[in-house]
Amino acid sequence: MRTLTFGYSPCPNDTFAFHALTHGLVDAPFRIAPVLLDIEELNRRAHEGTFDLTKLSVGAFAAVGDRYRLSRRGAALGHGVGPLAVAREAVSLADAVRGCVAISGCEANAMVSTTSDEMLQELVNLKRLPQDVLKGWGKRSGGIARN
Repeated sequence: MRTLTFGYSPCPNDTFAFHALTHGLVDAPFRIAPVLLDIEELNRRAHEGTFDLTKLSVGAFAAVGDRYRLSRRGAALGHGVGPLAVAREAVSLADAVRGCVAISGCEANAMVSTTSDEMLQELVNLKRLPQDVLKGWGKRSGGIARN
């Protein structure tokens, strides 16, 4: 039986969604060799075609559509789902993106959905985003959008 490499993130949504497939609990004509990485690293690796299967941000798909196809399942986009904005103070998303915003990657869902002409952006590690906000990161609201 063929083994396919499958890159996905260690976030609870992904590990839950792909648990049965990863552990052979559903019938499939292949086995899975999981590789757990941060979403920005998965996006980068998708450009290289590293994995047979991969999770990636919707913003990254346009550039890798010749290598990968979208699955009918597994998406985390929709109303009430997707990027999370974190700020030191209560602020609307429209106001937050007028300031300096940290993003987890240029192709992150947060980047695709929050870009504005007035937004200054800086790439930061996804794991550090909440701590950076609490430490006072950001010129205005300190808002941070993450995938």
